[in-house]
Amino acid sequence: MAAAWPLVPVVALAHTIETVTGFGATVFALAVGSLWWPVEPLVAALVVLGWFQSAWIVARNARKVRLRFLGLRVLPLAGIGLGMGRLIAEVLPSEGLRTLLGAFVVGAAAVRLWGLRHGEVPRWGPGWKAALARVALPWVGGVFHGLFASGGPVIVVLTAVEVPDKGEFRATMSALWLVLNSVLLVAFARAGGLGEAGELAAVLAPGLLAGIAVGERLHHRIAPGRFRTAVQGVLMAVGMVLVLT
Repeated sequence: MAAAWPLVPVVALAHTIETVTGFGATVFALAVGSLWWPVEPLVAALVVLGWFQSAWIVARNARKVRLRFLGLRVLPLAGIGLGMGRLIAEVLPSEGLRTLLGAFVVGAAAVRLWGLRHGEVPRWGPGWKAALARVALPWVGGVFHGLFASGGPVIVVLTAVEVPDKGEFRATMSALWLVLNSVLLVAFARAGGLGEAGELAAVLAPGLLAGIAVGERLHHRIAPGRFRTAVQGVLMAVGMVLVLT
């Protein structure tokens, strides 16, 4: 496992981003780490690290979790999608789907950044298109999370509008990852994929701790308006990573 030490600063940067915004760590760390580490144990190790980070944020900010929004509008659909994504991952190659996910996220983030730049208040309008988005985005995000443990950006597109407060947004996203990643860990364990992943996660743990420490300070210092812009900027970067890797 000594060869994994160069991954520690990558994990530190990834979890700094996620501690600030509430998402993004797995995509960034996987995109870079997969250049010199097998993807399957790396994904499982990153899910382990992400589980601990989410648990830490939720434990400290439990009152900020939007339980009604999460429990009634996101988790049921995302849970169904997660199960479907795991089934799809067993029978179909996912490279093209990953590119499709990235292109969607880049486009959605670009639209929101344009709106924020021109002073628009993020909101979903009335009508069937908004209703469809509220149903489709959590479900699609769950499918992609089942495929490569990184479907969060799709759900973030919805949550960034529905939960504008930065503390509530981060806590709610972390609660969602805590639940979804718990399911993934059970699936990995049943498939016998947690042995090497656990050892790798232990080696990378200093990066997680550093990311949490730095990210927590940045999260409390960033202004709400800048936070909304930062969320969309991270979304765009995540989408580009998905397209290019």
